[in-house]
Amino acid sequence: RCQRLTGACECDSGFIGDRCEVQCPRDGANRVCASHGRCIGSGVCQCDRSASKGYFGGRVCDVCAEGYSSMSCDVPCPRSVVNGEICGGPSRGKCWHPVVGCDCA
Repeated sequence: RCQRLTGACECDSGFIGDRCEVQCPRDGANRVCASHGRCIGSGVCQCDRSASKGYFGGRVCDVCAEGYSSMSCDVPCPRSVVNGEICGGPSRGKCWHPVVGCDCA
């Protein structure tokens, strides 16, 4: 759809560009940027990264950013008081989405 006065296109959800020619990435549920970010530039997701919206990552913003866990990706992963690494380091445990805390298995 084009606006009559300006001639600019109004893109449908999931498309950007001057002529709405760029399709934005979608997750398995067909949500643009998994509803945790916005589509920018050449059709890439800029994931939410704030205390109020959570800290998301991945190509379609469908995983927690490194260092965060929980369903809403807003809980910082525990860090070692000795070395500052998440869950004491990769050989000791991992912080997984949606689990809160370290999985030391």
